[in-house]
Amino acid sequence: SSDVCSSDLKHSNVDPRPMTLETPALEIDDLTLRATSIGDTEAFAAVLTSNYQRLSEWIDLPALIPDTSNHRDAMQSEFERRKKRNERWWLIWDGEDLAGSISLLMPEGRANWGLIGYWLAESHTGRGIASRAVRRLIDLAFEELELNRVEIQASINNRKSCAVPERISIRRESIRRQGDVIGGLPHDMASYVAFATDWPP
Repeated sequence: SSDVCSSDLKHSNVDPRPMTLETPALEIDDLTLRATSIGDTEAFAAVLTSNYQRLSEWIDLPALIPDTSNHRDAMQSEFERRKKRNERWWLIWDGEDLAGSISLLMPEGRANWGLIGYWLAESHTGRGIASRAVRRLIDLAFEELELNRVEIQASINNRKSCAVPERISIRRESIRRQGDVIGGLPHDMASYVAFATDWPP
């Protein structure tokens, strides 16, 4: 699944506040989903840099990695982009280690639905972290944000990402032919959908 970030590096005024947008901290056993803040910039940049080659096959990564030294300005630009999109953004913490990122986009002016995107550092794959984070975020979407539908999209060739919703019994609704362009190449996207009326599965 993709967690697409902006390449806009023009913002220069750094706001030290986190991007809250009613983004509460969520506890999941030994994991914490915490609202991303400007103070997370260096940790975020370090994890993306070390995972850049692997992730860039499936995700359009933010331009702050690894192409600019002005990481905080780029991070602030990313906050502004997500606010305009009505998107909540968490970092996934495994104790003191940054394990990955997860977000919930809720398009305005449409039906009451959301789109989840996520990625994990390679060092934290294979432990069910993404599945637990997605499940917890869907709980929030249905129980507190009162959404009707939550969608996850992943390239059909990205089996590890597709396995995340499948592992928690979310059915594939469709395949969107050439539904996304990543790294200049079209990708067929599998669409997985959970509904409030059938949750938990």
